[in-house]
Amino acid sequence: AISSADDLYVSGDFEVDGTIYGSLSTAGGSFDPGFTPGAVIYQGASGIAQDPTKFFWDATNNRLGIGTSTPQDTLHVVGTTFLSDGNIKIGNTYSVTPDTNLGSDLGSADLRFNNLYVGNINSNSALSTLGQAQFTYDPANTTYTESSVLINPTAPETNEWMFATGIAGYQRSGIDEDGDMVLGYEGDVSAPANDYPLAIYNHGTTRIAYFDTDGNLNIGGTIISGGGITASGDLTISAGYSIVPSADQVNAISIGNAASEDFVSFDTTNSRVGIGTTTPNSQLEIAATTATFRIADTTTDAKDLLMTVDTNLVQFEEAGGSANDLLVLDLANARIGVGTTTPTATYQVANNSISTGILSAFTSTSTTYSTGNLMSLDWSPTGSTEIFATGDLFKINVGQYGNAGNIFNLLDNGS
Repeated sequence: AISSADDLYVSGDFEVDGTIYGSLSTAGGSFDPGFTPGAVIYQGASGIAQDPTKFFWDATNNRLGIGTSTPQDTLHVVGTTFLSDGNIKIGNTYSVTPDTNLGSDLGSADLRFNNLYVGNINSNSALSTLGQAQFTYDPANTTYTESSVLINPTAPETNEWMFATGIAGYQRSGIDEDGDMVLGYEGDVSAPANDYPLAIYNHGTTRIAYFDTDGNLNIGGTIISGGGITASGDLTISAGYSIVPSADQVNAISIGNAASEDFVSFDTTNSRVGIGTTTPNSQLEIAATTATFRIADTTTDAKDLLMTVDTNLVQFEEAGGSANDLLVLDLANARIGVGTTTPTATYQVANNSISTGILSAFTSTSTTYSTGNLMSLDWSPTGSTEIFATGDLFKINVGQYGNAGNIFNLLDNGS
């Protein structure tokens, strides 16, 4: 043991196998190995060493610096920190924050984290991804707040884009704060403000179709449908445009009813229209078990003409009046009847209620008539054999209870 009340000077090595102890608190006592204050001592290759720029303890503020001699926090590391085993845990209510706002990254373009597990990502700048973004959250109910992707600002500007897609910084589609959608836009700037629920562009800056807020569909081109087109309102076609089939054929275009039955058909091959038939044989054909055709006069108190075809009879009558009150064509027997539905002659006029006037008249006010017959009854059998008939070529009959002033009256100049 070495004990001394005076200074102990050693000019060579000082090797101790035991413990150096004592009190340095006595007056004037100190142990000064010559190290920089705050430097953390370590065993170097040649003995005890120090490097305060790499390993430093700030005893005043209780801070440890690694890579710096001026630590700014409890642990201040300058340089890369490598953790090969274990986890970094942060106490509850504490955070990992950068030194400067938006001044640091988590990972890099070449060194990325595999998975990031967080409750919420709050960003007041851009959120970018170079890979595929997948959202596998299963909404708990039907409310919009439960949607897989929720964009929910509190006070957006008018026509502000809430969601948009683009290429190289130029917008292609978007949804604004009213839920209005734009598709197919392609220009050097963002798509223009839109107040229609849906606006469609031509892969350029020209709007070619849109739905307005009244439910009207406006299309600047042609509607090509492989199925049906259903509308609960008017279907308006701008002046100068047409409904054109993709190919001309029989029943190329048809108008049907709710039961999907065609009742108006357009034959664009033969330029025909069919009502009640898809194969019209004339320019206009009406087909039904009782086909009707009406010509209406909209003049006040004017009469309408109604034509009905039923069981080989064509009936012309005043619409709303007595049936068959004008003319009947018997198609089966090639007869014409006036006042009767069952004409017994090729032409028969019947009026069982006449009291005055003329039943049948042939009149002319011509001032150029010179030759011919005003009325002619002609029977000219064909062939070379003489025909003997027992009937009458012209017959006037007054019935049993008839009492005529004249059976036949022939006048000249009214007398």
